[in-house]
Amino acid sequence: MLRTALIAAACLAASPLGAIAEDKPGALNSTAQPTRTIQPLVLADASKSVSNADAKPVSLATQLKGFYITGALGGNWPQTVNARSTDANAAPYGYQDFHNSGVSIEAGAGYDFGSLRAEVTYAYDASALASYSDYQGYTPYTSPGRVAKNSALASLYWDIDLKSRFTPYIGGGIGYSTVNAAPTSDSYADYDAYYGNAFGYQFKAGLSYLINNRSDVYAEAVYRGMAGYPVYDGSSWYQYSNYNSMGFQLGARVRFGPR
Repeated sequence: MLRTALIAAACLAASPLGAIAEDKPGALNSTAQPTRTIQPLVLADASKSVSNADAKPVSLATQLKGFYITGALGGNWPQTVNARSTDANAAPYGYQDFHNSGVSIEAGAGYDFGSLRAEVTYAYDASALASYSDYQGYTPYTSPGRVAKNSALASLYWDIDLKSRFTPYIGGGIGYSTVNAAPTSDSYADYDAYYGNAFGYQFKAGLSYLINNRSDVYAEAVYRGMAGYPVYDGSSWYQYSNYNSMGFQLGARVRFGPR
C-alpha cells in the first residue's frame, strides 16, 4: 500500500497538473492578469477612435435647418431729414431736422433653408430730435421730442459657408414703417406731435458664430429706413424725406429643427 501511494505521488508530480500545483499561488494570476486588463483598454481605444471619426465639427453644413427665433439689441444713428411745406397758399418754407442717436430692438422668426434664410421681424428704432436748420440758421430744440420708428419687415439672407463656426451673411428686406414724434419746442415756438407712415426697408451685413448645431450669436451692421411721408404739424402740411438710420446690433438665434 505504501509503495502504491509513493508511485501515485511521483506520477502526480511529473504530470502538468502537478507542475501547476507546485507553482506559487499568484503565478497563475500574474500571467493571466495582463490578458484581462489589456483587452478592455484596446476596446476602449477602438471605440474612442470610432466616435472621433463620426464626430462632425460645427459649421453651416451641420447646423439645424427649419424654423428659428431671433432677437437683437443695439443702437442707431439717424440721418438728416429734410422737410418742405406743401400748402398751396403758404409761402415756400423748408428745414432740416437733426436727431440724437438712440436704441434699436429687433425680434422675430425665420426659416433656415441652408445657405438661405427667410425672416419676418419687428424693428423698433428710437431717437430724439436735437435741432433743426432753416433760412434763419441752426436752432436747437429746447425740449427734444422723442421719435419712434416702428417697422414690420420680411427679409432674405444669404449665409456664406466658411466650413467653420464663423459664418458671414448679407441680406435685406422690405415692409411697412411708421414714425411717431412727440411734441417739442425751441426758443421761438412750440410744435405739435406728428405721425407718418410709408414703405420700409433694411439692408444688413453681419457675422454669426455657431455655438452649437442649434444656436448662434451674431453682430451686424444695419441700414434701416422708410420712404418719404406727409406730415401735418397742427397748422401746415409738410413733406418729409426718407427717414434712414445706420445701426449696429448684437443678437442670437435659436433653432427648432429636428436633430
